[in-house]
Amino acid sequence: MMRSLDSKRWVWWLIASGVLIGIAFNTKMLAAFIPAFRGGAKDKVTVEQLMTHSSGIDWWAPLYKELKGQDAYVRRIAAMDLAYEPGSRDQYWVYHFFIDRLYQGKGYANVAFKAFIQLIRELYSDCRQINLAVHPENSRAQRLYTSLGFQPDGRELWGEPVYSLPIQ
Repeated sequence: MMRSLDSKRWVWWLIASGVLIGIAFNTKMLAAFIPAFRGGAKDKVTVEQLMTHSSGIDWWAPLYKELKGQDAYVRRIAAMDLAYEPGSRDQYWVYHFFIDRLYQGKGYANVAFKAFIQLIRELYSDCRQINLAVHPENSRAQRLYTSLGFQPDGRELWGEPVYSLPIQ
């Protein structure tokens, strides 16, 4: 989604480093494998939560701007406070959604996003809310999202209003 070291990239680095091989979707605590990842709510973070992006790791932190090397990333992420409670059911985010300019205005976004929402409902039964941020001047996208049930929730992410969709 964002131009940052998000939890997905960190997970792939851990897998590539051999840290998570053979333990994916495990209920073991992440700190058992990364000892520096401890304290407060971090003590509750499992490997499964990391792999499913429900660990509380702040995915929007632009660490790529200031850090060099994998060790620096791991140390910094381990030292960060969690952005939300691990296992939260309302931290499902749509990172980016684009329709090529040649295909805009033909209803493809509406059909694709409805299918996406249905897929989330089917594959992620724990999901209670989908969030996304949209450029404040992109009224076309804002109309699409509100027509699908998303509503601005008063939050902003990098100057963009956040829209949320409750999932039953």
